[in-house]
Amino acid sequence: MNIAKTAPWTVAGRLLQVAGRQPDRHTILQENVATLLTQFKPEFVDSLQALPDEKLMDGLNGSYANGPLHMALKLSRDIRQKPYTDEQVMARLERLDAELKTASAEVIAGSPGFPCKFYVCGSLLKGRFGGESDIDLLCAAGADWIKAQPWDAGHRDVSFQYIDMPEQEDRDKFVQAFAPVREVSAADIQKPGFLASLYAESVEHKGYTLDEGHLKAQSPTIVREVETPPEAARHIMWSLPMV
Repeated sequence: MNIAKTAPWTVAGRLLQVAGRQPDRHTILQENVATLLTQFKPEFVDSLQALPDEKLMDGLNGSYANGPLHMALKLSRDIRQKPYTDEQVMARLERLDAELKTASAEVIAGSPGFPCKFYVCGSLLKGRFGGESDIDLLCAAGADWIKAQPWDAGHRDVSFQYIDMPEQEDRDKFVQAFAPVREVSAADIQKPGFLASLYAESVEHKGYTLDEGHLKAQSPTIVREVETPPEAARHIMWSLPMV
């Protein structure tokens, strides 16, 4: 996919310009918007590309009839309600990194003798982390620890799906349903800049480098995969146990 010639990338850039965003300060936002646009019907994106600038924002309203509702809501949020700079994304990663370190340490301390396991999934691994994104983790922890959790308290921006399945095979099958997913150790999580390093790896997979907090294309080819909700995630609520 040629980054300079694709309709999603071009339309994303024009949307940011119409909204008054400086391209060099919003490289992550432009890529995230381009990725969201790939989730809609190609003819809809082509129709946006054909519109003059003064009608582009109004044309965006057609997203609700031409793609997944949750993607249309994210598109409107990122362009209209809560656009974000590259600096804000990196600051959020830093804040959530500290929150994750505290939360994972609490899980370990509350599950003595249990081989706790952590799995990162969600927008971070997809290379689509933004200024409003959360960190989604699956966590295999001790049954007593899981049952004792006050589900309405704690780390709201670091969302855990606790897994209490006695059979390893069942746990593995459940985890893989969230692909892409990556198992990480408690020691990994405690490393400085852990989340930023995962994000850098995820955008490298797409074809970018993260250079001083800004995205730069490694080559003309950028990978954007069509996203589908994980089957296992359709009927769960984060920070509740999966048993």
